[in-house]
Amino acid sequence: MAYQPLYAEISDTNATRHTTSLRSRVEWIDFNLNSHFGKVLIVSASSKGNLPKADDYEAEQKIKLWTEKENLKKVEAWKLKLKERKEFNLIQESQESVEINIEPKLDNPKFKFIIHGIEITKEKLEKLK
Repeated sequence: MAYQPLYAEISDTNATRHTTSLRSRVEWIDFNLNSHFGKVLIVSASSKGNLPKADDYEAEQKIKLWTEKENLKKVEAWKLKLKERKEFNLIQESQESVEINIEPKLDNPKFKFIIHGIEITKEKLEKLK
């Protein structure tokens, strides 16, 4: 399977299922959990990951080449390009992220949400706002 920015795996008592796409990038995934008591939870994830990067390797190689040929004008030009490309790559890396939105349905007393051993009640969620 080709690399995907997001990949999901869902397991239940019957099987494990995976998200797959061979035709295009998977940049978002939605998950709805339902029970016989009604809708329990909605989880959405979107990716701003794997943004295109500038090729700084090429600039490094050009600097080596023109240094060997003692062409200082081209060495300085490629050093400037290398600096610009590294700055561009840093900006791209800082913008890469995965955003996760979780919407628990806390209005039903039958549902208990526990995160890392801590029960999340409607009151605790209201305090976070």
